[in-house]
Amino acid sequence: MIANSAYLVHTQVISLANLPFIQKAAIRPAFHPMFASQYCFTDMRTSIDDTWREVWDDSKEEYVTIPLPSKPFIRFLGQICFNTLSIRILPPHYYRTSIAEQLAGCSNYWDPNAQPEYPDHDMDFFGYDLALEDQRMYQLYFELHRPLYLKATLDDMTMADGKLFMHFYPSGYIILQIALDLKGANTINLRNLKKALWETQPWHSKGSWMWKSRLLDGTLKDIVDDARSFAYQSIFNNFKLSSPMESQWHYAMKIITDRNPNIFASELFTRKYLGLELENLSWYHDDISPEEAILISRQGLLSCLSPYRERKKALRFFWKILQMYEFTLMKDQIYSNYADYLRSEIVKLREYRLSTARKLSKEEFLKVSVYEPEIPHYLLALDNHIYKAPSFYRMIYSNISDEIGFSKRREKVKGLVKEWEDEVSQWEHSVVVLWKRIASPLIKLFGII
Repeated sequence: MIANSAYLVHTQVISLANLPFIQKAAIRPAFHPMFASQYCFTDMRTSIDDTWREVWDDSKEEYVTIPLPSKPFIRFLGQICFNTLSIRILPPHYYRTSIAEQLAGCSNYWDPNAQPEYPDHDMDFFGYDLALEDQRMYQLYFELHRPLYLKATLDDMTMADGKLFMHFYPSGYIILQIALDLKGANTINLRNLKKALWETQPWHSKGSWMWKSRLLDGTLKDIVDDARSFAYQSIFNNFKLSSPMESQWHYAMKIITDRNPNIFASELFTRKYLGLELENLSWYHDDISPEEAILISRQGLLSCLSPYRERKKALRFFWKILQMYEFTLMKDQIYSNYADYLRSEIVKLREYRLSTARKLSKEEFLKVSVYEPEIPHYLLALDNHIYKAPSFYRMIYSNISDEIGFSKRREKVKGLVKEWEDEVSQWEHSVVVLWKRIASPLIKLFGII
């Protein structure tokens, strides 16, 4: 035996459009409050799920839970809600009900007729920023009220069970997460782990494990493809005309072991990796045992934790690390989308400049410029969110960013902004004056001027 147990999560980022903030006309009315409203969490307050979502029933002489509204929902997968439990990195003194009330703007958030109260609980935690005028820029997400349960078998033996989660970010992104508890706790070795990693990859149908869910029984790829398709059909007015972009999958694994973590990394990673020995970082975090480590590569992330950790605490710790991983992967996708957009706009701007000798009006210039006012504000908000995380998680985020290539991507986007700046500077004087006024948030964000 090389590991006591293993828990595996595959993650994929989906862009619903080529840029953040999907157009209202593209989505069904039931999703307008989520994706098209600057006050999405307040507008969706009746869909907030918290432990205090209950009222006293005189006839029953007991508290009863107020059911969530039926809309919005994903076809065959159920209702969508905001669950306060999704905020994993919180200071210990925070009450989740206070968060629900703050986001909703009232205490009886489940009541559609409740009057605004605007409670001020002085919130300050990762993913939330009261100063933001657009709530879609929060790093908080809606999710399926009940995730899709999964079970994998081989020759009538259970190999893994778990859930498919969908995280709906109001800025226009969906995160798919397949979280699996690998079975055979006392017989886990490297060969089994490598086999399980291959069998659970959701992009191929070549595995020998059989998968069961309430959607269908078959391959994991079939189940995930159906779930993704149902999400598109539910969100878009015409999903056949939509063009969501699906990133490659990344995995994170929690391994409970007393063996050297590098044994796992050298076998499971085929590329170079960074090892963070948590004992050396104990001044960041007081809940660390000897010989624990986090290992990061472009392929994935390993969290090797001590058998002396209590099982639930180990899982909670892993999900906090995973929240940083999810944030970095999503941020990387946002920058990738923006890089693609910048490249096409530079070409368009250059072609327009070379093909016309006449003076360009303000309206025409805005049509061929990259100016989208929400984008620089959103990129700045993403940077600011990480400052609200405890120092330990900021350090984890920084190392993940470097290893998955996000730091290099940010530099490439910075280079594209400079290229765009150089192109626009060749326009006649009045347009350059206009450009300097409208582009300053983007240029300053990247420290170019």
